[in-house]
Amino acid sequence: MTAPSGSPYATRPWLGRLSPAQAAPVSPPASVPDAFRAAAARAPGRTALAYFDGRITYAEADALSDSLAGYLAGRGVGRGDRVAVMLQNTPHFVLAVLGAWKAGAVVVPVNPMYKAGEAGHVLRDSGAVALVCEGGPWGEYLWEAAAGSAVHTVLTARPTDLQTRNDPRVFPAHAPAEPAPGAPGQVPAEPAFGAPGQVPAQPASRTPGQVPAEPVSPDPDGDLAPAGSRCAEPSPTRPSTVPASIAGGAPQDPGLHPGPRAQGLRPRPPVPPAAGPDADRAPAPRAPVGPAVDRAPASDAPVGPGAGRAPASLGAGPGVGAVDLVRVARQGHPAPGDPRLAAADIALISYTSGTSGTPKGAMNPHGAITYNATRQVTGHPVPEGAGYFALAPLFHITGLVCELAACFVNAGTLVLTHRFHPGAVLDAFLEHRPAYAIGPATAFTALAAHPDATRDHFASFRVLSSGGAPLPPALVERLRADFGFYLRNGYGLTECTAPCASVPAHLEAPVDPATGTLSVGVPGAQTLVRILDEHGAELPLGEAGEIAVRGPQVVPGYWGLPDATAAAFPDGELRTGDVGFMDADGWLYVVDRKKDMINTSGFKVWPREVEDVLYTHPAVREAAVVGVPDPYRGETVKAYVSLCPGASAGPAELAAYCADRLAAYKYPRQVEILPVLPQTTSGKILRRELRDRG
Repeated sequence: MTAPSGSPYATRPWLGRLSPAQAAPVSPPASVPDAFRAAAARAPGRTALAYFDGRITYAEADALSDSLAGYLAGRGVGRGDRVAVMLQNTPHFVLAVLGAWKAGAVVVPVNPMYKAGEAGHVLRDSGAVALVCEGGPWGEYLWEAAAGSAVHTVLTARPTDLQTRNDPRVFPAHAPAEPAPGAPGQVPAEPAFGAPGQVPAQPASRTPGQVPAEPVSPDPDGDLAPAGSRCAEPSPTRPSTVPASIAGGAPQDPGLHPGPRAQGLRPRPPVPPAAGPDADRAPAPRAPVGPAVDRAPASDAPVGPGAGRAPASLGAGPGVGAVDLVRVARQGHPAPGDPRLAAADIALISYTSGTSGTPKGAMNPHGAITYNATRQVTGHPVPEGAGYFALAPLFHITGLVCELAACFVNAGTLVLTHRFHPGAVLDAFLEHRPAYAIGPATAFTALAAHPDATRDHFASFRVLSSGGAPLPPALVERLRADFGFYLRNGYGLTECTAPCASVPAHLEAPVDPATGTLSVGVPGAQTLVRILDEHGAELPLGEAGEIAVRGPQVVPGYWGLPDATAAAFPDGELRTGDVGFMDADGWLYVVDRKKDMINTSGFKVWPREVEDVLYTHPAVREAAVVGVPDPYRGETVKAYVSLCPGASAGPAELAAYCADRLAAYKYPRQVEILPVLPQTTSGKILRRELRDRG
């Protein structure tokens, strides 16, 4: 149903806040791989993926993901099958999801922080037939977690591949004895695939179509992976799609601009002219230096941890072992036929973060992803080819839509740093000079608290946005005062494929004077947001109730859960479970989750209101408020906080600070200070864990 006649929401009061570009209709690509192919056709030599000092162009990423798709198809993975991808922000993640989609499969992103029970639930519930993960976790526990699932194919990734820097802050097990490759003034001895400054070797003589034996490097994780080469020789059954530039890099991409403080970072040299019959081939692998290095097997026999020791019950095919993803990608497997994915086809089964119980798999269609990704591009002043920094995890819907998919729609460069480390992220800002990033408030808090952070680190950004967790107004103003940028708020859920409301690029979000809540923005032109009471009836503008969303980004339901789908999506409208209100100008405000409301002596207290007050205290870094049992009041308000580095404040001081600014029933009677508050990897503070602790 749409909004009833006479409804204040039917007139979409937010349309007046949108820019002409935001209000205009869009024609998104039918699928994410269609968006990627269009970018590869427009800019084949542009850097698609930047990973520390490694670079992969669009043409290279297209060829590598084609090979992965061909390998998966050869293993029986086809249209509608599920492929679980359990990786951090690395090129392997991007290549894996592209390969799965090109094979016609549905991607199941899995949080790499999941333990055996959590991962096992997702694998079994989704019916995944293939798994892509790091080699260490596969050998340690994932092979057991997959027992009883349908998984019959496993590809493992080594996060130190596809770059040579091995930043010890991100990869502590690989801390070099000497300055890391890429440090100012140092020339890497062995650049990895796409590393800056790589000089092509003379092609080795070989039988046409032969796949050369590739040197591999042992990894402390126990995985084996090829090192030193850029791309494999093409398969004899498939013409080479690897561009000549793969042999020697490409010119510095105009979409990424070296920053003024990035001295010592070597630019990529010009592409040497292609010549001779082997001009379209990858260079021969360099000979290993130092002690003897094992060779990769010439066949697709399983290698690495888990090979030969997976339980017999695993899957329906042959015994499952782990095959290295990079080696498979370089082998040039023939790409399968185009699955002709349509907008309605499911691209992802995205499991909710589990902050409120057992994760459910939301079915995100390709069209919902490309719609929101296209809206991100048309609504933001980010030029084509610019850098998109992957601050949010790609396995989270925000990262996959607003970073990966939007980057493809804009033919941009996706900058990856494996996992979040504030110092490494700040260095990457200077090196790559990205124009766009989105992440939770906790990430921006950590970046701002880093002792080396300066305004210059953020100077290249055209848009910085926060999503996935509430954004305190005090943090927005602190970041503006200290670092000179305005952090834009946004609101979305897995079930609406990331954003359904955001702050237009030409405006700033208002703060509600009555509650002190920062608006999350306004809905889009084709999105309808309503506020409902507990019976599903509309509430007037300005009154708080449950937020309901309808639009092209809303998913059709949950995987295998018809009853949960019917409850959450009556007539296709998403009932979010979030409490909020809309003002007369169409600005949306999120108050809190319905389940988090505290009832103290019959009064309602929304934790978000108390948290926003705590965030205005100069010593508070993080804050979370929960209700705990109280024999007199029923529940009482308890606050958990972590403090800024070097700051000091006691529980009594913080309680008194809130008592001066809140009604007597709202201020926290109990305050506990912790070193850090528990969070999901997407930056949401886990109130559930704190409530259990309290």
